[in-house]
Amino acid sequence: MTDDLFVPLPESEQMPTENKRLIFRVQIPPLPLPVSASTPDNPLHTQISIENITHVQPELGRLAWKYLAPYVALSSERWTAVSAATNGKALYESREVYDGALATTVEALYGTGLQEAFEAQATALKLLLEG
Repeated sequence: MTDDLFVPLPESEQMPTENKRLIFRVQIPPLPLPVSASTPDNPLHTQISIENITHVQPELGRLAWKYLAPYVALSSERWTAVSAATNGKALYESREVYDGALATTVEALYGTGLQEAFEAQATALKLLLEG
C-alpha cells in the first residue's frame, strides 16, 4: 500500500484502508504454482497496475479496489470476499468488471490469461490456508 504520491507506507500501516493506493505487480498468464516471494517473474508476462481501495467491509469479509486510469479509456473494479460456506469451509469469491473504450481490447488480449490468473490466485490462497 502507498500514499497518494505512491510512496510505500510503513509496514505498520499495510492494512487495507479506503482511498489508499495499491501497486500490483502481477503475471498474466500466471506463473505455475507454487509461487513464493522469491519466485522470479516472467518479464514477458509482468503487468503493473495502480489501484485505489474503494471499499473495506471487514464485517462482511469484503474488499474492493478500482483501477486508476481515465474512466473513458478503461474502468475496472474488483471485489473479493471470504465467507463461511455451508460445509464448514471458507468460500472465496472474486469478481472484476471492466468498462470503457479499451474493455474489449483488454478482453481480447488478456481475457484467457486473466481468468487463469483469477483461478491460480484462488488455488494459491487455498494452498496457503490449508498448509
